Amino acid sequence: MIQYLDSSYLLGVILNPNEDISLGNKSGVIRFTSRLSQVEVFRNVMKRQPEHLQRASEILLRIEFIEMTNQVIDNASAYPSEITLKSSDAIHMATAELLLDVDDVLVTFDRQMALNAERLGIKVLTSF
Repeated sequence: MIQYLDSSYLLGVILNPNEDISLGNKSGVIRFTSRLSQVEVFRNVMKRQPEHLQRASEILLRIEFIEMTNQVIDNASAYPSEITLKSSDAIHMATAELLLDVDDVLVTFDRQMALNAERLGIKVLTSF
């Protein structure tokens, strides 16, 4: 099974270490995120809770990064108006769409991301 982790989920894990939202080591689960998450996570942690920079580094080391290819950018740019994502989230969604199969999930804490993923037929795992 593949899990695509967006930056809202990663930030939740990093900035709320006492919450039970950890990246446990489930057997057979491969976790991916866009290279964009590296920028989003470090910038947000620096602004909000710089004491968690080491934790951010450790967590990101446990995830496979997918580069922002021309195909990802083209797909993110081409979403119809019904897909109501800001630009960075469109990049996450386009990356997830390239990776995820029918049994895989997008993991997010962002309601708009979850709603749009469902519109695109992507399974979502969240905890709002």
